[in-house]
Amino acid sequence: RTHFLSVYFFSPAVLVGRRALADSMVEELNVDVPFDAEVFIGGLPHAASEEEIKALLEEVAPIVKLRMPPAHVSTGMKNKGYAFAAYHTAQDASAAIERYKNYEWRGCTIGVTASRPRNELFLGNLPKWLTPKDFETRLRAVTPGLISVELAMGKGFAFAAYESNGAAERALKQEIIMDGSKVTTRYREPKANESALDQVTIAWVSSLSPEGKPGLPDDMTEEELATLCSNHGAVQKVCITESKGARIAFVTFEDRASIEEALNNLNGADVRGYKVKMELSTSGLGKGKGKGDGKGGKGDKGGKGWYDSWGGKGGYGGSSWGE
Repeated sequence: RTHFLSVYFFSPAVLVGRRALADSMVEELNVDVPFDAEVFIGGLPHAASEEEIKALLEEVAPIVKLRMPPAHVSTGMKNKGYAFAAYHTAQDASAAIERYKNYEWRGCTIGVTASRPRNELFLGNLPKWLTPKDFETRLRAVTPGLISVELAMGKGFAFAAYESNGAAERALKQEIIMDGSKVTTRYREPKANESALDQVTIAWVSSLSPEGKPGLPDDMTEEELATLCSNHGAVQKVCITESKGARIAFVTFEDRASIEEALNNLNGADVRGYKVKMELSTSGLGKGKGKGDGKGGKGDKGGKGWYDSWGGKGGYGGSSWGE
């Protein structure tokens, strides 16, 4: 069998040109722009090219980059009718939104609106023994631009917020390995009930014994728990119940400030040798049978769930981590 080796030689000019193209692609990928400088363009004529759309948008101001999902070749169209563009400043983006509102172009009425920020990621398949501090340290080492993390301790998933859409996009493409397992990543999808979650004043409380057994101490009373929580916020009511053989509680605070203060001080705290676990209760905000609010994740403990005694049975809506 004969093997042939093909060798190609390029002139210095061609090599320089290819290197410049590669450099420009890397530079574009790493350009970060303010959230409010990005816009969505809809209603585009399918025959318009990327260069033509860019030229139109730059009648307002220069753009940093344009992302236009291509249509399938079988359709014979150049685009899917929409695109995303990033200007240098929020003022430029606002000017484009104003100018191209119900704008007639090539027989189509196009529109430009503010693009939704996509700087938050969902991360799954995490080691369940990770602590928030350890997780943040590891993630920050491999994904620059990290602002904050929300780790669902013991559940194997978390959320991460980045300083820009570009930083989140780079983190999404980065292979992340933790303790030998490949971390799964995707954009965090918005929840329809996030505004309602901001109004929650009920906390779900449990703990972990020194031996690793979940549940509140057998001899802890509602009065003792109320006193403990009252040290960090105004408490209205405490109800201790049982879920899957473990004692848990629902604590109602007077206002949002009180529950946030209690969460900050009591979650993870050591009380009588037990490690306290406190989360926002989303009873009534979920889908009724313990499922989480977003895609994929289930609610707390998979969801037979316990409701507080004054709310009746109706399915504990899962923890605030359900994505």
